Amino acid sequence: MEHTTVRNEDAQRELERRALRNVRALVDNLERRERIDARRGMRLVAGVLVGVMLAIGAAFAIVHWTHRPSGSTEIQLAPVRVPPAR
Repeated sequence: MEHTTVRNEDAQRELERRALRNVRALVDNLERRERIDARRGMRLVAGVLVGVMLAIGAAFAIVHWTHRPSGSTEIQLAPVRVPPAR
């Protein structure tokens, strides 16, 4: 009878160890998925920022090139002379 109790205790310990290993594997898997999701989120934010910057740059370039007055002339102004202080 004592031999059977030892076997049962050993089997119980083995089941507990296996359960702990399974729980640890699940936790590791969840942590890995969270890290992957965080990286994806950062890549998404970076991509959106780059896209917005490119769109702003393209809009500025288009406005700059298309709204330049054609045939405009440059006006030269004579320098203003200030009389000396008395």
